[in-house]
Amino acid sequence: MQGDIERAAAPYLAARSEAEEHGVVGETAVAQAHLAFAVSFVDTLRDDDELDLADRLLSPLSLRSNEMTARIATLVRDAGFAVDLPDRAAVQLAEIGLFGISYAAAKLQLALCFHHTVLDAQNDLAADIARLRELTQDG
Repeated sequence: MQGDIERAAAPYLAARSEAEEHGVVGETAVAQAHLAFAVSFVDTLRDDDELDLADRLLSPLSLRSNEMTARIATLVRDAGFAVDLPDRAAVQLAEIGLFGISYAAAKLQLALCFHHTVLDAQNDLAADIARLRELTQDG
């Protein structure tokens, strides 16, 4: 599924639907946060709806890492357009460090890579990729 975002998003949609059918609120919210993240890369017509649903499902729960996933998805959605995106990413990175959600740092760095790719900012992209490699070198 690598590189095929639509195909990658399908299992999240299926997981959300199954969790909804069984009334598992937390699992529904988790699947939705990840679905919103995947969709934010490719579907500008759908991403706002998926992000809004993720926010609604997550708001009554205490699932900080999934809240972070949804917030990173907003960065992906805004990639190439939002001039404040690096500043927003810096705030989120500080929160990631504060809450110890280390895997989210790699997701955030991926969002920055995407942003700089859209902008064709090669120097920033090279630095982003180097940082992403650092964050993922231990698996």
